[in-house]
Amino acid sequence: MVNKSDQDPFQLNRLVTVSADGFIRVTLSKLYLIQLEHLFSAIDESTEDAQFTGAVASGITGYTEWVSQSTPVISVGWDWEVQTSIGRANLSRLAEPRTNLMIVDKSFKDVGQEQSNQHIAKLIDRTEWQAATEVAIGFNHC
Repeated sequence: MVNKSDQDPFQLNRLVTVSADGFIRVTLSKLYLIQLEHLFSAIDESTEDAQFTGAVASGITGYTEWVSQSTPVISVGWDWEVQTSIGRANLSRLAEPRTNLMIVDKSFKDVGQEQSNQHIAKLIDRTEWQAATEVAIGFNHC
């Protein structure tokens, strides 16, 4: 999930700092300047080893973690599942992301964790994170 921008990717370094509570606070406009790179993805072992009998749809799930190359490092992770409802197996994000980001409004007041996660989830869903995740877990569509 790399957000392309005409601006210097390290310009973000001048825009953010880590707060005392561990969050990196950014405005919504700065959120879209963040360039994230794939760090790690894996299949959840608890579902991978589950034993099913009869005609049960397999619930393959996993997680992925993405980070910035900026300082401080921004980290965004989320859970995903394999969905086959459209005739082909695809990865789909589950639930809200986990992150050290907090979105702030124009007055630099926190919008709250729920609203921050909603904005970050929209950003994730607009990107093509699935390809890097599929390569990392050895996912084959066949």
